[in-house]
Amino acid sequence: MYFIAGVDIGGTAIKVGIFKSSDLELLSTFSIETPKKDPQGLDIFEDIIKGLKTHFSELNFEFKDLIGISLAVPCPVVEGYVTLAANLPWKNINVVNEMKKRLSNENILVCAINDANAAVMGENFLLDTPAKNLVFFTLGTSIGGGIIVNSQLLEGVHGYSGEFAHMIVDYRDKKVCGCGQKGCLEHKCSTAAVLEYAKELVEIKKMPSILDFKNLTVRGIFDNVSIDKVSKKVFDRYCKYLAICAANIALIIDPEIFIIGGGISHAGDPLIKNIKKYYNKYARFNSKSIPFVLAKRRNQAGIFGTVCYLKQFLG
Repeated sequence: MYFIAGVDIGGTAIKVGIFKSSDLELLSTFSIETPKKDPQGLDIFEDIIKGLKTHFSELNFEFKDLIGISLAVPCPVVEGYVTLAANLPWKNINVVNEMKKRLSNENILVCAINDANAAVMGENFLLDTPAKNLVFFTLGTSIGGGIIVNSQLLEGVHGYSGEFAHMIVDYRDKKVCGCGQKGCLEHKCSTAAVLEYAKELVEIKKMPSILDFKNLTVRGIFDNVSIDKVSKKVFDRYCKYLAICAANIALIIDPEIFIIGGGISHAGDPLIKNIKKYYNKYARFNSKSIPFVLAKRRNQAGIFGTVCYLKQFLG
């Protein structure tokens, strides 16, 4: 039996899945803390290999039977090359080559994919009937996503496909985004934007609220939508601008389905229903019929998707 490893690299933790190469059956998972000692972040590759060897030994698997490692990385990546990673110290490195340098077995295939693109492939793989055309949103600290068109992952020339956070959704917005533009979705639906808007409603608009502003979280806001006017207004704005983004994407991609993942997707069905309510207002033509569903695997979507990506190269 041969194995492949799916590795989802995050700023605080690295999640790893061991799969049968033949049918992508998930055999085991483990995680390690993302190392931070090396200012260049090269110890990440060493710790991944060390973790894999330790785990293989615990499972009584032969490390020589590992034939592929696929990396999901939290930044744009083109043919293994990363220019800059926001939450890692990587800068102008080829992550595939760095991993290969540390492997004694040169026959192990190594590839890399953006983590949101990995997640969209993973969620699609786990659908009862995988879609040929879909759009995946990751809702968390920021907004990311992935796109599949004609059963192929859409990465773009520079690896920026699916960077929905920087779609302009409000031309009236005067705040400048980190990308240098105004009116980005980032300024409406990022964690920071949600918390800032809630505080603005209370401090400037003088709206009464039951929220605990000393320990304010997005989850705390969304959990109180039914009983707090500030929470309801923040929630509605969030869903409105996400729906505008989705409606614009639908006119370009015309997907079969929108999948909503990321930490904020834990808000569940109320989130989906409210996004759909606003989406129906802004969508055009038959795109109003496109369904929105919650992601199934969430935290494991990345490791599933990255091995799906690697499987294409194994044949």
